[in-house]
Amino acid sequence: MKRINGKIIARKILAKDIFLISIELEEEFGNFGPGNFIMLGINDFENILPRPFSIYHAENKNIRLIIKTVGSVTGKLLKCSLPYEVSVLGPLGNSFPLIKGNNLIISGGIGIVPLFDLVNRINVECFFAGFRTKEEIFLVENINKISKIYLSTDDGSFGHKGFITDYLEDYLIKNRDRDFNIFACGPHPFLKKLWDIGKRLGVSSIFASFETYMACGFGVCLGCTVETPKGFVKVCKDGPVFNLNDIFGE
Repeated sequence: MKRINGKIIARKILAKDIFLISIELEEEFGNFGPGNFIMLGINDFENILPRPFSIYHAENKNIRLIIKTVGSVTGKLLKCSLPYEVSVLGPLGNSFPLIKGNNLIISGGIGIVPLFDLVNRINVECFFAGFRTKEEIFLVENINKISKIYLSTDDGSFGHKGFITDYLEDYLIKNRDRDFNIFACGPHPFLKKLWDIGKRLGVSSIFASFETYMACGFGVCLGCTVETPKGFVKVCKDGPVFNLNDIFGE
C-alpha cells in the first residue's frame, strides 16, 4: 500500500451515470487482486475525505476506475477539466479467492466492477449481471471469455425482467445436484437475499465484496463497520470480500 500522486488524463461515458477515468501515476501502482480498492484523493476540494473505488484495471503507471455519479465529488470527477490532479492510496483490502470448481459470478449495478477481472483469473461457468434499466448496462460486452451471460433489468427494458438473484436461483435449482462457488458484489440487501438463496439451496461458498461508505480505507475511522452474529467487522480492513456465512450466518 502506498500513496501515489497522479493526473486524470482521460474520461469516457459508459452508461447513464457511469463513467471511466484513466489516471496517469507518478510511480508504478503494483499488483492488485480482484476486489482490491483504492482511496482517491481529490486535491482541490477543501475538507473532502478521499473516496473508495474498486480497481477496474491497473498496469504500470496507469490505473483505470469506473465510477457512478452519486454526489458532488463524483460529479466533479465527471465534469472537471483534464488533466486533473488526484492521489491514489492502495491497493487496499483483500481480494476474491482464486479457487477451482463450478464458479458463478453475480453482480448488481456498479458491483460488476470488482468482479470483472475474476473472469481472467478463474474458470467461470456463468456470469449473472443485473441492472435497473437498459440505459445503465455497461461492461458486459467486454466479458468475452464466458459463453453464458445472463442479463436482467428491473423494468424489463433489456434481458430478463426482474431481479438477477431470481435467475440465479432458477439456475441453482435446475443444477441442484452440483456444488457451486458464487462470487458477488452489490448492495447490502442484494447480498442478504443471495445468502438466503444459498442457504436454502445448500450452496457452500458465497464470497462477496461489500459496498459501504469509507473515510480512511485502513480501519482507523470505523465508518465502514458491519454488524455480524460474531460482532462487528471493518469492511476496509477485514474485507471488502467476505464469505457471506461470516456476515449473515448464525
